Amino acid sequence: MRRMTRCIIFASLMVFLTACAEMPEPKGMPVAALTFAHLERLELPVQTIEIEDQVQLSDDDVGYRLLTPPRAALNDYLRQRFYANGQGDGVRFTIQQASVSVRELEQPNPVVRWTGMANSDEYHFIMVLGVHNERGAGGVITLNRTLVVPQWKTVAEREEQQTAFVDQMMRDMDARVLAVLRQELQVY
Repeated sequence: MRRMTRCIIFASLMVFLTACAEMPEPKGMPVAALTFAHLERLELPVQTIEIEDQVQLSDDDVGYRLLTPPRAALNDYLRQRFYANGQGDGVRFTIQQASVSVRELEQPNPVVRWTGMANSDEYHFIMVLGVHNERGAGGVITLNRTLVVPQWKTVAEREEQQTAFVDQMMRDMDARVLAVLRQELQVY
């Protein structure tokens, strides 16, 4: 009986190790970085458009790990989206913060937690952008968003989910920037 139990355990272990050793087939092309080339360029009736990056990097910022870090996304978006063509006051975009922090969320169930596959990473994104004219009129836009990604997802799935999340944040930012330009500065 003991010998039979040992054989079953050994066979199960061999099947498990064989299944772990197989490499999955790649499912497609890597996720593309965000470029904002698809956005219509908007002409603002101002003399100048300035983009000032005042972001202070912190030790807990993991934004650089993303395919398109939030800081780069904001810079690329502003450069691609707007151009000056007029005589009015200039517009200044000030990137005050564009960061991502991450923390691990542990599964409360001890049996599931033991597998190590049920934990998730919680990414907290913060973007703060000032939009002002030369006289100081305008406003500050703040976006705080949280993304939870299960740790069992593949790197490609994680990158795809993170990129889609940054893309959605930039869509939200675009709507808010246009609202400030329209309502506060009256240049769009």
